[in-house]
Amino acid sequence: MQTLLVELSWTHRRFEKRGGVARIANRVSRRRGRSKGNIAGAHKLLKIVYAILKRGTPFTSDAPERPAAVPRLQDSRVAATRCVRGIALESTAANRLLAH
Repeated sequence: MQTLLVELSWTHRRFEKRGGVARIANRVSRRRGRSKGNIAGAHKLLKIVYAILKRGTPFTSDAPERPAAVPRLQDSRVAATRCVRGIALESTAANRLLAH
């Protein structure tokens, strides 16, 4: 079983460069060497297989989508309102911005 998982890990790293297994294996291999990185990838595969068998459901990548960059606040009044509401800040500058 271990040999099969190691071979699968090598194959996954070769063909699926951005997959979860490849990311783990590549990250570990940069620090500790290619062989240990491949074993880390095999371990990730084993955890995936175990979860599939335990739940009895098909595999779905549970990696969340990367959030888009947080947009900058364009209006200074919005920033002042959030600041005043969140912290109950009483400053003359914030009050002037809210008055406009």
